[in-house]
Amino acid sequence: MQALFKDIIKMDGVYGLVFFSHEGQVLFESIDPHWISWPQGFRDANKLLPVLQKMREADFVYEKGRIYVRATEQGYLMVIMGPVVSIAMVKLNCDIILPQLKTDKPGGKLKGFFKR
Repeated sequence: MQALFKDIIKMDGVYGLVFFSHEGQVLFESIDPHWISWPQGFRDANKLLPVLQKMREADFVYEKGRIYVRATEQGYLMVIMGPVVSIAMVKLNCDIILPQLKTDKPGGKLKGFFKR
């Protein structure tokens, strides 16, 4: 998954990325070890789940940065960034990644071949 998220992680001002399941299990985490200013309550994904279950995306702004959360089929993608990062670029990169995160369904490979 590191290769999948590398474009987001390498953006200037992005401190980290956490991908967690709908149950709150962390599937992938890459956070700059020098960055320690998590806002209260964001470290534990289980506390966020009741709020996030009804959202497609959310942008949280706090005194030292922002957190962008995007819902996917497998869970939630959380991008931790500084206050001046281009949110449009973060959203664009997330839009590019989302199709690659989808699980393959059996029999879906030939679906386009047999269109009417």
